[in-house]
Amino acid sequence: MMKNVTDLIKEHGAPIVLVGMMGTGKTHFGRLLSQALRLNYYDTDTLVEAKAGCSISEIFERWGEEKFRDVEAKTIQDHLQKGPCVISTGGGALMNAETADAIFDGSLSIWVDAPLDIILQRVAKNRNRPLLACENPRDVLQELMKKREPSYRRAIFKISSGVVPSEDALDTVIKDIKHYLIQAEAKTEQV
Repeated sequence: MMKNVTDLIKEHGAPIVLVGMMGTGKTHFGRLLSQALRLNYYDTDTLVEAKAGCSISEIFERWGEEKFRDVEAKTIQDHLQKGPCVISTGGGALMNAETADAIFDGSLSIWVDAPLDIILQRVAKNRNRPLLACENPRDVLQELMKKREPSYRRAIFKISSGVVPSEDALDTVIKDIKHYLIQAEAKTEQV
């Protein structure tokens, strides 16, 4: 009998982790994916805010980006140990090399990508983006994308957000995960 993708993920034992720039839809796709796969969902930005008792903007103001990144890294490390679940990370989470390695070595990673104009449109309404609290957010986003994209490219899978309907992107990535896990299982059985 053919196993379903959720059973394959549970047998694999690793979480699914979404990475990518702010405003690409990691939270949106994370929720959809967790519902479709019937797995618990965690958003690391929300978890960090809950620990701090304030917004990310306030964390940056009070303690600085470095403190935020430290708490974010610990939160991600803790949740990578939860086994099969879905985790959405902050856009800069991979700038910590240890966090990036832990994600790419210990999860089914998905890069959620979107065109710059779509990201700008989405983040323009959100005041909780301390890195974009500047005169020209487009320039800042372009620079961040250029710096972060090599890390995002390490992900096993990719979703193109804002290019195709969410349901289509979700169906494609679920099929990709299933195919990947079936191949991994077949390789293990051959050994």
